[in-house]
Amino acid sequence: MDYGYIRTRDLGLTRSQIRQKMKNGELFRVRRGWYCTHEPTIFDQLLVLQAMHPNLVFTGKTALALHLRQLPEGEIEAVIPKHQRIPKIAGVKIKRSRSVKSEVVRIFRCVSMIEAALETPEDERPRDLVEKLNEHYAKRKGKRQWMYDIKNVRRRHLARAVKKDFAYVLPGAYSKQELRVGQGLVQRGYEVEMSFKVCGYMFDIKIRKTDVLVELDSFMFHEGEGRKRTFVTDRWKQNAATMAGHRVLRFTTDDTFHYLDLVLDEIERAIHFQETAVTEVWKGLDPAVA
Repeated sequence: MDYGYIRTRDLGLTRSQIRQKMKNGELFRVRRGWYCTHEPTIFDQLLVLQAMHPNLVFTGKTALALHLRQLPEGEIEAVIPKHQRIPKIAGVKIKRSRSVKSEVVRIFRCVSMIEAALETPEDERPRDLVEKLNEHYAKRKGKRQWMYDIKNVRRRHLARAVKKDFAYVLPGAYSKQELRVGQGLVQRGYEVEMSFKVCGYMFDIKIRKTDVLVELDSFMFHEGEGRKRTFVTDRWKQNAATMAGHRVLRFTTDDTFHYLDLVLDEIERAIHFQETAVTEVWKGLDPAVA
């Protein structure tokens, strides 16, 4: 037994006995020389392929489906190291590569999620792929993973395609509101970096090629005696950034939810060193909401 599947050599049966068991529904053929005791699925196919070819790494649509915890469809896609001979396997498209970086997704060896997404044709990508990528690469750990994955994308032109195809993937975001502001700035033509560190403190958004930092504050994290440390730390945090030559803009998460365009306008004024328009920003806003 290997991976829960039975190889011909382990069955101890003749070919006619194997055929009879298959006819009786006692055995099912997964791949040549490999059998199981249940109707094989695509996952069985992938597991057996992985057992047959340990250096094989799933890529493209196959890897993307596994990252998204979905059932892969169509031709299985994979890569193997450059020095190995490409095995001929029915229903499997295999390429060779000098560098085969992989990670374990569930129990399968796959390329990174961003590489799988880049190798999947645009018209075959899930509609919510950008959202799923932002979830996968969220927070500090996700940002580190993103930097590693982009550095190790097998083909350099794929790394360049990230800005074109996935400009709204912003690794390092901690909340949907941070993403709303970051993506809004990207839509207006700015480059942003999420979870930007200054003097040991983490700021929500940094507008690249400028000295502007953006912080989004939730009342939940600043109200009450139990949040006093957060309140105090934020003052030292802003002071440190100011002393380091940055300008810090602060907004509430309610601002970004109800008045996103006004928030983006204010950030743009700061970027271009224009006079703020506080009166205009608050004109006509519902005091109960604000």
